[in-house]
Amino acid sequence: MAVSNVSTSKLLNRWWNIMRADPYLYNQITGADIPIPEGCGNAGIFIQLDRDQIANALNDAVESARDYLNFYPRPTYLHARLFLQNGIPIERQELRLPNGYLQAFGHRATSLIEDDVAVTYSDSNGDGIDDLATLTLTLTDDVAADEIQVFFRTADGAPNAADDLWQIEPLRVVKSGLNVTITGHRSLFVNPDVWAIDYNMAAFINKHSGDVATAGDFVAEVDVYRVYTDSTNALVFNADPLYDCANVPLSGDVQYSGIGRIVDSPISSFMPRLSDSCSLWYAETVDVWYLAGLPLVSGYMERRLEKALVRFSNTLLGQSPACFCDMQLRMWQWDTKLADSNALPDWLKDNPLGLLNGAVEAWRVINRMAIAGGGKLTTR
Repeated sequence: MAVSNVSTSKLLNRWWNIMRADPYLYNQITGADIPIPEGCGNAGIFIQLDRDQIANALNDAVESARDYLNFYPRPTYLHARLFLQNGIPIERQELRLPNGYLQAFGHRATSLIEDDVAVTYSDSNGDGIDDLATLTLTLTDDVAADEIQVFFRTADGAPNAADDLWQIEPLRVVKSGLNVTITGHRSLFVNPDVWAIDYNMAAFINKHSGDVATAGDFVAEVDVYRVYTDSTNALVFNADPLYDCANVPLSGDVQYSGIGRIVDSPISSFMPRLSDSCSLWYAETVDVWYLAGLPLVSGYMERRLEKALVRFSNTLLGQSPACFCDMQLRMWQWDTKLADSNALPDWLKDNPLGLLNGAVEAWRVINRMAIAGGGKLTTR
């Protein structure tokens, strides 16, 4: 599973599918039965430099699109500080967060289900190449299937346990009682040691790669965690230190814990509530930690938006990575070609993303899916 140190809203491991790249070559694996497109040679292998370049463009695409969509393309943990209105009881104020499709209040939290879970590889289609990875485990406590996630171990290079950027996905999780079976493409389980080397010694010309037939080029074990939303201190009200519960001046802002009630998920409006007995009369702001973003469809980002963001990211790469050949090169060339403005309606000619084909097609989707921007509502 490709990794990078920048968030891509999990698009880094969907890029190869949309751009029609081979999943093994994309993850730096070659072999006798892994065809490199004709004329590409060693250049057709993706190395970490290439994947980082793609990840940076995907990050730019997601953040640019969010500015116009007013929501993230998948549920994302976020934080905002909102200012409260004087003269209206806080419990009657309807506030609105800056990112749409509010799902829950809280922080990302993890708890270990089982570490060092063995990965079994098998040939699911009879072509002589192991292509399927399978994990099996038994839960001690019931956990929702959509909260079960798989991660590379720190022993295999992950910077932290259950590191979000080192999640192995997309995978299929099937539960039967407390028994869990997790499956995914074998290319997602490449040993990070393979990615740590970009070029072979000593000329630094030929790209380094693992081999599909070498067991050690794929991880033998992974960690499985429950990833969930912890609502503890999800809302914190900040008051002038002169007006704490006992009216005793303190050396900093007085903070009170609160809870929220979602009013309208798409526009992320909610009503705050106090979770203790203190008065909120003197509260000035509220810090909110929350999960918001377009709901997933069967575990995946909404398809038209996923495709739009990947193709838009092509216009942000700056130049074609050296690994682009065959289908990826043709798609990149089309996406980065200037659109015929004479054939575009006025609303596309004014596209704030630009007039390259990939940007124009992305704007068609973003413009239709966008919701009204964030702000603050109050009720009297």
